[in-house]
Amino acid sequence: MSPESPKSRFQKTPSAKKHLDLVLLPEVQQAIDATLLQMQQNYGTSTNQADAAAIQLRMEGAQSFARNFLTLADKPEAPKPQPSGNLTE
Repeated sequence: MSPESPKSRFQKTPSAKKHLDLVLLPEVQQAIDATLLQMQQNYGTSTNQADAAAIQLRMEGAQSFARNFLTLADKPEAPKPQPSGNLTE
């Protein structure tokens, strides 16, 4: 049996419900979007390949953090079967 992930441990706490309520607020998504855009502006652009790669990696890290933050309280759901419209009974 694999050890429990930090996400699943968090989801068992009372904080998970509060976190979910918080990230569902449109203001939070707007703040995250504005923060990512501000980071892009702060980093600027570079013609140096190494600097450009570093900027790209920083932005990918920031986007990964934002995704993890927004989905921390989401519990996975089993996929629901999709009925096919072309089957005959």
